[in-house]
Amino acid sequence: MMLAVMFFAVSTVARAQEQGGRRGGGRNAKAALLKDIQVDQATDAKIDSVLAKYGEQQHAMMQEARSSGGRPDMEKMQELQKKRNDEIRTLLKEEQRKTFDANVEAMAAARRGGGGTRPQTTI
Repeated sequence: MMLAVMFFAVSTVARAQEQGGRRGGGRNAKAALLKDIQVDQATDAKIDSVLAKYGEQQHAMMQEARSSGGRPDMEKMQELQKKRNDEIRTLLKEEQRKTFDANVEAMAAARRGGGGTRPQTTI
C-alpha cells in the first residue's frame, strides 16, 4: 500500500514538472525567445508588457474553448504568437534580431518535434 502511494506521488510530481512549461508559459516563452540576448531594463519591461498582453488574449481563447467543450483555434493562436513575436522584434536592436529569429525558429522546431531540450522523465 505504501509503495503504491509513493509511486502515485512521484508520478504526479513528474507529470507536473513536464507540464510546468505550459503553465508558466510567459516566463518560459520569454526565456526561450530571449536566449543569448541581453536587454536593458526599459526594453525588458516593454517585452514583459507585450508578453502579458498576448498571454491574456491566448488565455481568454483557451478559456472560451474549454467552456464550449472544444479546442482553441490553433490558427488564431499561431496568429497571436506571430503578432507577439513581431512586436517584440521591433523592440530589439538590429544585431539582436538575428538571434531572436533563430530562437523563434528553434521554438517552432521543438513544437513540431524537430528538437528541443525538454528532458524525458522516466519512473
